[in-house]
Amino acid sequence: MRAVGQLAYRITGLDFSRGMLEEARRTHGHEAAWVRANALDLPFHEAFDLIVTFGALGHILPSEQRRFLDGIWHALRPGGTFCLVTTPMPPFFTVAHLAGRTFNGLMHARNALKRPPFVMYYLTFLLPEVTEELRQQSREIEALGSRIVNSMAKSLIDTAPDIGGVKLIVKLIDDMTLAQARALCDSLRDMAPASAAVFALVGDGKITFVAGCGTVAVGLGAHAGNLVKAAAAVCGGGGGGRADSASAGGRDLGKLPTAMAEVEANLRAMLK
Repeated sequence: MRAVGQLAYRITGLDFSRGMLEEARRTHGHEAAWVRANALDLPFHEAFDLIVTFGALGHILPSEQRRFLDGIWHALRPGGTFCLVTTPMPPFFTVAHLAGRTFNGLMHARNALKRPPFVMYYLTFLLPEVTEELRQQSREIEALGSRIVNSMAKSLIDTAPDIGGVKLIVKLIDDMTLAQARALCDSLRDMAPASAAVFALVGDGKITFVAGCGTVAVGLGAHAGNLVKAAAAVCGGGGGGRADSASAGGRDLGKLPTAMAEVEANLRAMLK
């Protein structure tokens, strides 16, 4: 608790057991908010930057590992971290392996004879299986993200005004990371070669401009680097890049509406 307290300004502790929560309140009552809930049904959404578990993984059955990790993913904010303690499977003829197998056998026998069952096993959530599960989830999240980006790109193209034969998209986005904004620009370029897009992201008192122009738009004179360079200059910053892809930064948030409004005029001046 002391180590986590050095990293966080707000701590939430969770357990399914009333007794364990009472002990936690007695020992660390002033250091955290205590919540009684099931780790397989976390009552949080994008609430934490860091989730830590040291002793709960033995209570998660293999068939419930995906559900558990899904709950962790939903409870973390974008870019958050899940910290857990695990190891590879110990070699077969070792005390750790034999003790774990013996304990698990006794626990299975106990649960077959007594209700309700008590889920507590060793040699679970081991490093290889956790790594593979997280890789699989990462692939699924990436695929879902691509579908969302493509759907957003199509919607933006359908509603974009036509400026001299180029579909122009200018938008302030406050619910995307820089990587996601760049992926959206890539999708727009692929989906609509006659398009130009300039996005602005605001965070930590700074502005980041991201732009992309399709091949047809570039052929007509559009230049992503010059579009973001001009926008950033209005906001007291700088940057630029290639004709098809660029980024820049600014500092004056008050000038952002003016910078975004001038993108159309700057594009018109570029087009042949």
